[in-house]
Amino acid sequence: MNILAIESSAHACSVALSKDDKLICELFSDSGLTHSRTLMKMVDEAFSLTGWDLSMLDTLAVALGPGSYTGVRIGIACVKGMAHAKKMKCFGISTLESMAYSALNSDFMICSVMDARCQQVYTALFTSTPDGISRYSGDLAIPTEQLVSMLYEVSREKSIYLVGDGADLLYGQLDSSLKSKTFLAPPHLRMQRAGSLATAAFNLRDREDLFFSYEDLNPIYLRPSQAERNLKRSQE
Repeated sequence: MNILAIESSAHACSVALSKDDKLICELFSDSGLTHSRTLMKMVDEAFSLTGWDLSMLDTLAVALGPGSYTGVRIGIACVKGMAHAKKMKCFGISTLESMAYSALNSDFMICSVMDARCQQVYTALFTSTPDGISRYSGDLAIPTEQLVSMLYEVSREKSIYLVGDGADLLYGQLDSSLKSKTFLAPPHLRMQRAGSLATAAFNLRDREDLFFSYEDLNPIYLRPSQAERNLKRSQE
């Protein structure tokens, strides 16, 4: 199964090519340039480095969010365009679930956490099983304090592994007792990455509900955008 994976839901973006569960190529950029300037260049470079092209792919994988509203839309638009051109199916999955695949085969409670601003986080909890990653919670947009309370509860059963661009921020708000049971993913695995998305796509290849036509591929936002929230306040 040849996969092109695109992750653009946060400040950094990345592109990966994989064959089954083997990562062939991964490009990662956290340069501060907008994804609209870098993403397709990274796709072209990945093809150039590997000799692959769209005709060799079995599926296109993309992180659907939550995350940056603009970043998520750019990634989905990129995949929609390629899928439309080649009449391909798309694999779409929650960014939070995709991130958990960087801790596949671990014995932790995996906490995927993204900074949602305004003292909130996007988060979900997962465990690793012999069959892959299993959900412990749904995707949530909650105050950071609420997530800390959740982690106190789950830490009674398992140690916690933090992954995502909100991991450092969250870890800094834990007290010493919870920190002793909590581990940060190493820097090269902490951020949202296309490599873990490609791993998710291969491991979940039998999940028909995660494969979409390009017309049906839609983002997961969890909460309204800042512009929508401002508009609502102005109308109250």
